[in-house]
Amino acid sequence: MTCMAYFCSAVTETLTKMHELAKRTGSSMTWCCCSAEVVGCCLFVVLMFIFVIVGFPFFICWNIYRAIVLWERRNRNEYRIRIPEDDVHDFRNQQDKSNYLFYTNQLQSQPRGDFIDEILAKWRGDYQLLESHHGFIQWLFPLFERGVNSQAQVLTIEERQLIIDDERAHKRMLEAYKLMLDFYGIILVDENTGEVARSENYRERFHNLNRYGHNYLRISRIIKCLEIFNYSHLAMQFVKFFVTEIVKEGNLPSCYDSCMKFWIPALNQEDAGEMRRYAERLETENAELQGIQVKVGN
Repeated sequence: MTCMAYFCSAVTETLTKMHELAKRTGSSMTWCCCSAEVVGCCLFVVLMFIFVIVGFPFFICWNIYRAIVLWERRNRNEYRIRIPEDDVHDFRNQQDKSNYLFYTNQLQSQPRGDFIDEILAKWRGDYQLLESHHGFIQWLFPLFERGVNSQAQVLTIEERQLIIDDERAHKRMLEAYKLMLDFYGIILVDENTGEVARSENYRERFHNLNRYGHNYLRISRIIKCLEIFNYSHLAMQFVKFFVTEIVKEGNLPSCYDSCMKFWIPALNQEDAGEMRRYAERLETENAELQGIQVKVGN
């Protein structure tokens, strides 16, 4: 705005001087030449005004947009599961095997938790407890990264292998997955293929999922944990179910962004690529169907 004030002042001063010159000389040619210079100055001022009013905000918005895109892209890349090569960066005592002890039913989850066998037996179907309790999910589905529960421990490579090698512990993780499926209105149809389907009370549970967004972070954690513990086929079908319900059936509109930006990228690279193609195919089919319906309506 300072530049605009300067140019407006310059034009006014030039116009005044040229008017006085024309009066002294009495020359119409001088006035015409002066007028041409004034028009040129005015045009320059107008162009500068357009740049300041339109160009500068556009430049700011463009840079903000680029920053957001880069942030989301970096966030999605960081969201992929990366199994560390060693535990040298683990800040806690290597003798602390809290996750393994929990999954072998030797340690209670904290805070206000329980032994895993008790959780699997008594918490299933208690939707109010599962919705309001924010400390159990980090114990049921441990990751190599810190979560919001400071009393849950980061998973180590050694613990991962111990849980995988322990048949009962590994089976408990499958049961924990079923527990959360029921909470979301889903049932596991086939453990071998990972196929899932709607449960009888899915409408009520879908409504809850659309309403409470903190469950989207839980789902992200579940997918990543399944990938870590060699349950990739479960993670794949879990995400495919959500893509179908969101894109094709339109039942979970609130989950769309989380599914596309976080749940699909949380899969291993091959499955994520396949799932993106599946989502794109469903969206194309929806667009074609809507086009047909519009033509019929006309």
